[in-house]
Amino acid sequence: MDFSIQQGLGRYQQVDYHAILGVPLDAGPQDIRRRYMRVARTLHPDTTGHLSEADRQIAAQILSRLVNPAYEKLFNDKVRAEHNLILKMIGQRVAQDTLPFETEAANLLLRQADAETYYRETLEQLHQRQFAVPRQTMQVINEISELNLAMLRWQYAGNTVAFVNRPAPAPAPSTPPAAHTPAPAPQTTTPEPAKPSFLDQFYNRAEELVRMKDYPGALRELDDALKLDSGDARCLSLKGYVYLQTNQLKMAKIHFERALKRDKNNARAGQGLEVVEKMLAKQTKENEAKASPEKKKGKGLFGFFGK
Repeated sequence: MDFSIQQGLGRYQQVDYHAILGVPLDAGPQDIRRRYMRVARTLHPDTTGHLSEADRQIAAQILSRLVNPAYEKLFNDKVRAEHNLILKMIGQRVAQDTLPFETEAANLLLRQADAETYYRETLEQLHQRQFAVPRQTMQVINEISELNLAMLRWQYAGNTVAFVNRPAPAPAPSTPPAAHTPAPAPQTTTPEPAKPSFLDQFYNRAEELVRMKDYPGALRELDDALKLDSGDARCLSLKGYVYLQTNQLKMAKIHFERALKRDKNNARAGQGLEVVEKMLAKQTKENEAKASPEKKKGKGLFGFFGK
């Protein structure tokens, strides 16, 4: 049996963990856990005795190969945040599309006045039959993923699709402006500080780990950051610094050079590359000295005449 998702997010080579569990795209950790516990009980071998042997085996595989991994991904706050960022990028991309979806439910979502309510009600209806017959589960998961993709298009199209067929509001009656009415003084509000992006969060954690000399942990955070932007100069230069501190000079040189390719004014990368090149040059001289033959001994008659 094919356990891959072909529709919905599957068209973007992305596993739809929400569709596998049958939870909304905005589900929180507690909702995810409650749904997982219900699904796990439904698919567990102890509760599938009423099914045929073939369906029991399929149910066990769905639980181990799909449901358990999906729960582990979505219940982890960090992984869920990364996954949601990927969903955002897919949503922004699909918002530009005009092609119809492959299921009626997904196409109907775009024509709803209240798309969010329709989405949740339709998702719950699909979930009610999602695991009833295990051999049909993948079909339902694909339908849910297609519905999720439609919801992402609706959301990242600025919620305008649902209102296309509504009549335009009547213009407000015009009133003559009052004479000599002074304009109200503009209100000044202090803007809220922008929240750091996911990449910034990874970078900030990596810097803190570097200060604590937890270099393996810092590398993990930087690897996660570079998955979001493989050419970010800050992350590349900090990764080069970590390699320099752990005496991995060639790796440090590679990352400093990549950082400077993106930002030639990156101070950490420029200074780090200078240090690394000096250390590599010193190593080269030392290795050449070790590899050079020892001075020939020239004492006594054998030194003059040889063998």
